[in-house]
Amino acid sequence: MGKVSALTGLLLAMLSLNASAQTIWTPYVSNPVVPPNFDPSATSIYGPNVIKDGSTYRLWYTRKCTPDSEKIGYATSSDGIAWTLVDSAALRPAGGSTLFDCDKLGQPCVIKINDTLRMWYWGSGPHIGNIGHAWSTDGQHWTKVRGPGTDSSVYDRTQDGGTSLALVTPCVIKDGDTLRMWYGRGYYSTQLYCRLGYAVSTNGINWTHVSGSGSNGCVLDAGASGQFDEFSVYYPTVVKDGSVYRMWYDGINNIGVECIGYATSNDGINWTRHDGTGANGSTIYNAGTSCVVLDGSTFKMWYSDGSGFSYATAPVNGVAGKPVSDELKPGRPALRISGMTLDYTLPHSGNMRLSLYNTAGQMIRTLSQGYRGAGQYRANWDGRNQDGRKAASGVYMARLTSDGGPVFGKLVIVR
Repeated sequence: MGKVSALTGLLLAMLSLNASAQTIWTPYVSNPVVPPNFDPSATSIYGPNVIKDGSTYRLWYTRKCTPDSEKIGYATSSDGIAWTLVDSAALRPAGGSTLFDCDKLGQPCVIKINDTLRMWYWGSGPHIGNIGHAWSTDGQHWTKVRGPGTDSSVYDRTQDGGTSLALVTPCVIKDGDTLRMWYGRGYYSTQLYCRLGYAVSTNGINWTHVSGSGSNGCVLDAGASGQFDEFSVYYPTVVKDGSVYRMWYDGINNIGVECIGYATSNDGINWTRHDGTGANGSTIYNAGTSCVVLDGSTFKMWYSDGSGFSYATAPVNGVAGKPVSDELKPGRPALRISGMTLDYTLPHSGNMRLSLYNTAGQMIRTLSQGYRGAGQYRANWDGRNQDGRKAASGVYMARLTSDGGPVFGKLVIVR
């Protein structure tokens, strides 16, 4: 079967891949944090947009309802995990037949400038997609700003260069005195697909398109054949981290599977993709419409995965958790490895997961998961991957995630 040695207490440097890549995320053990029935009058919800405002997390999201309409809901939280619904329709379509957002609106992006919350959002009316703007002082009551674009939008396809069918999924950040916006540019051949465009502004109402090196001047084109984003890219979320722009975005492959990808840039225009641990280079497979917040030393992500909104974290330095010694530290779990046996101790009751990763940071096997009471447990590994194939010789990381925090152990297989 092969020899396994126990070398616990140190986190593998190789697990982090590129320390600045932020491609390895730890999902919350009790996902989803926002269940599908969170908004009881909605048929579905998507596109979470979260900011941390002092000690309060604020969430705006797109809610679909019957008849075919979309509005923006609003919720708050003290920890980003337990959410309270404040208003299921904080921003509504304009109604009528002339304004850009008269039929539907959604896909909000909110930032706070001084004491004012400012939102950019997608609206649909006489045309299927332009970008609008609104402001608020409390997050619930919004005043729309009618702009210079088509049907009173603030940014439209003509300002973008006129090559796209619609503009969707805006993401805006404040970078010094400049507002920077990345957004989806919708096109149609046999079906609708997107690329990412880019514009800048000083006031959030008058925008200037900046052309990139991709097709029709986009800044992020589709991925290579066989990659998770080979068909379409849209729904960016961007964080400025020092001098680096970090983007997580939605990619769709040729069979319609949606995943989250990751890219970085030094100027917001030229982007470098980073392969993640999911299938075909994705960061999180079969998920989308994410929002990322940099909170101290932790990146926090909320995303849609078909069951409401889930939550995950990744540390700024790319290391997925703190290593621990063999001795149980107060309030933290412990992990000990001997041969093919992994013994672990949980100081608290709660949900847990014990998984194995290869040196590329890809999860190859989950040995145990679910709700466990406080106590000692044992799991045995038969040396096989999740699909039943034998694991290759090499170094592997065991990762125990629980309410007490992640801990790690290193294994080596020699066949």
